Amino acid sequence: MVAIDRRGAGDSEGEARDAVVGEGGRYDVEAAVLRLVADGYTRVSLLGASNGTTSLIDYAAFAQGEGLPEPVSLGYLSGGSYTTTNTRMDEVPVLPSLFVYGDGDADWAESLEADNPPSAWQFKHVVGGGHGTDLLARVDRAETVDALVAFFGVAR
Repeated sequence: MVAIDRRGAGDSEGEARDAVVGEGGRYDVEAAVLRLVADGYTRVSLLGASNGTTSLIDYAAFAQGEGLPEPVSLGYLSGGSYTTTNTRMDEVPVLPSLFVYGDGDADWAESLEADNPPSAWQFKHVVGGGHGTDLLARVDRAETVDALVAFFGVAR
């Protein structure tokens, strides 16, 4: 597993906007995926949190036509309208996908769920849950981790 401290986030240099708007985010994911492949991993799943979901779908859609390693599954922690800043959901390959979200992010995920989603998609509403990585840091951590482990354990 690789956790990316994306450009402009945490201790990384650069502008956070560059990871969401334009090509920067997909190149961050590409670098991480290529590192995993170089280390011998042959199947890669991607998990993005908050605006990291933008980079996740940008890479998934981009990899397909560029001969890059394609993810086998996708996980979204608090996706939202920003997720599709560069890439529409219908441009993303249909893969096993898990959408985990708290109350404040329910609109986007529930609109996807209501719009006849592919059977490979699963949705988990963590009632009272936080946003993005807060789903892993707050009292709702156990529920989020259980959902991720159950999903990615099956998706491997």
